[in-house]
Amino acid sequence: MTVKNFWLILLKILGVWLVMEGVMLVPSLFSSLFLVSYSYFETSPTLAISLFIAAILFYAIILYLFVFNTSWIINKLDLEKGFENENLTFNISQVSVLRISTIIIGGITFIENLPFLVKSTYSYLQSSTNPTIAEPTAEEIFYNLALLFLGYLLMVYNQKVVNLVTKFSKDGKEE
Repeated sequence: MTVKNFWLILLKILGVWLVMEGVMLVPSLFSSLFLVSYSYFETSPTLAISLFIAAILFYAIILYLFVFNTSWIINKLDLEKGFENENLTFNISQVSVLRISTIIIGGITFIENLPFLVKSTYSYLQSSTNPTIAEPTAEEIFYNLALLFLGYLLMVYNQKVVNLVTKFSKDGKEE
């Protein structure tokens, strides 16, 4: 494996992880947008909408650069320079590393959201019998369920995710 391929793999993994974190951020952006739009504060709804659009554009640019146009980052940051050997000795292909990292990212997403879903569901069931317990909103339960499902899909369909990443990649043929 060459140094460039090492950086390609590492940056693509980082890009997929950052995009997953961005997906988890979207519901809070929506709720913030809603609160600012209907609040009595002097904050302009236009500002909130602009910040929301800026955040979405930021994550779209990260997705494009880190996942589909990784070579540009490597060239701009000169990541290939400074290594004594041009080849690194790993006996694993880029596709295998991307598959493993997709499974790990999906697993982390699944594991992080399972306790929240169980807690929200339990609190919802308990709130009907005990009015002192704060009832979770349907959005909370749906959000945790959606992230749990997304993590599951990443783990199960990791090959399709990797095929999508490598298909639209501008980095050319990679090992």
